Amino acid sequence: MIIASYRKAEGTWDDNLEDPSLFDALNVGGTKAIIYTIGIFLSVLFGIIVISFLYKCILSNYHRITNKRKKENKGEEEEDDGNRCIFVLEMLYNVIINWQMLYNVANFALAICGCIIHPFFFVYHLFVAAFRSEKLQAILGAITGPAISIILALILYIVMEYVFAVLGYVIFPQDFPDYTCTTLVRCFLFAIDQSYKSDGGLGAALYAAYEQHDDTEDVDINFVRIIYDFMFTLILILVIMQLLSGLIIDKFKSLRSEAESREKDLMSSCIICSESAEIIERKTKESFVTHSETIHNVWIYLMFIGYLARKPKLDFNGIESYVHENFVEGNLCWLPYSLYIVK
Repeated sequence: MIIASYRKAEGTWDDNLEDPSLFDALNVGGTKAIIYTIGIFLSVLFGIIVISFLYKCILSNYHRITNKRKKENKGEEEEDDGNRCIFVLEMLYNVIINWQMLYNVANFALAICGCIIHPFFFVYHLFVAAFRSEKLQAILGAITGPAISIILALILYIVMEYVFAVLGYVIFPQDFPDYTCTTLVRCFLFAIDQSYKSDGGLGAALYAAYEQHDDTEDVDINFVRIIYDFMFTLILILVIMQLLSGLIIDKFKSLRSEAESREKDLMSSCIICSESAEIIERKTKESFVTHSETIHNVWIYLMFIGYLARKPKLDFNGIESYVHENFVEGNLCWLPYSLYIVK
């Protein structure tokens, strides 16, 4: 009934759904042109990303599975059509279950849906763009980190809401406005709905705790109601909600301190040789940034590990065999422990 009556009003929700407007209520065509232009751009962009990532993923899985089969067969016999079919299916399976591939396909599919079905699908891309922010990720980590404690605190909050709803249903049903406490369910829903909509909590949404007679100046004060309102505000608003806020704030402070400590370590010492920036600059007469980007660039070491992972073991030289064996065993003795000085 509420939706039906709202549809009769001017500018109903279904009209706004079909003909959205960003700025001017009469410029629906311009709004659609802007949205679909951005949508086409996103579709083309994510389409290129999917194709390029699919090519890299297929090529990587092809080399990996090929090297694996060469080790198993040792080149003794050629593969028949059945083995080739299994090879193709295994490669496609590895491509399909790749979460990065699924993520890129989802971006592309939702961009197409935003262009064809409705622009609301572009909301997903706004979330994707927002979640790439490291600070926002820290905020989300502060919420999801203490998830169990937050869930337990919310359960305690709901239980206390129910307790106060029961007390209101039994003792103060007449203080609830407009027959909102004729049943226990109504009392409970009203208490949850009005706990933070009213400035004073549930007590501010109920009738006043005092009553003044018209013929006299006497005022009847309901002390039980005053205690009820006070305990509701104290327990639910001041204690439990502050407990939730404290859990989130403490986790956020912890994540921020960890990030600052990690950033400080990266800027004060080399990841590879563990030498401090002061010693590196004194011995090499060069800046620490130059040392980190040229002599001990961590990305060069990572690319070397990736190179060894794809290269057949039979083609390793002495140094490559030494590095690969220690890396597989989790031994970091192959990394330079002393400063490499270029004269």
